[in-house]
Amino acid sequence: MEILPREVIIWLLFTVVVSIIPLIFDYCAKIITTQQRPKSKDFLCDGQLLLISVAFGAESMGNVLFTGKLYETWQIIIIGACFLTTLCAGILYPFIVNTRQNSTMKDPEFVVRITVILFLCSLGTSLVCKWLSSQVSSN
Repeated sequence: MEILPREVIIWLLFTVVVSIIPLIFDYCAKIITTQQRPKSKDFLCDGQLLLISVAFGAESMGNVLFTGKLYETWQIIIIGACFLTTLCAGILYPFIVNTRQNSTMKDPEFVVRITVILFLCSLGTSLVCKWLSSQVSSN
């Protein structure tokens, strides 16, 4: 019995890891250009993680819904949680970008915390949705 199906491992490697590569390069570029390590409030409060969260959620929910299977209650709750995290990330992104551009962001540390929490929730619910869709395809 395999813990993570092949489809989930491929998703983790090629969707999750590859989508974070631009952030890693951005971080390195900031170090090179400024000669110092950027603070999290200066680096993560641009909303990039929210865009990645929307992509995770949309892709994994699409896979789950494409199967057409009738799911159990706990599975529907997970799919609903994935939808909510995707929706929240999509709604929050323009607010963060606009407040950042207008220099009206009052608490950048709070924005970073919310962004990271929402990203991790999105990653978790998307991972479970991807696992659900892979279970249907393997049966």
